[in-house]
Amino acid sequence: MVQFDMKSFKAPSLDGYQPYFYWSQWYMMGPIMCKFIKDIFEGTSEVIDINHSYIVLISKVPTLEYLHQFRPIGLCNVNCKI
Repeated sequence: MVQFDMKSFKAPSLDGYQPYFYWSQWYMMGPIMCKFIKDIFEGTSEVIDINHSYIVLISKVPTLEYLHQFRPIGLCNVNCKI
């Protein structure tokens, strides 16, 4: 499963939870997540509820001159990654 392939203590996403929380509580969170995904496919929930991300540009060099000298990092909700 994808959630178990993520690094456990990465920076928390927009929901504030790290992947480790989902691993350690999967017995409780698993059925909730599966129901939410099922509801998306059935049309009773929307992906927009979890589809929030930030794009952060990290400098690759000390003195920036061009856009390609940035490294984009996407900060996504753990639920969205699952």
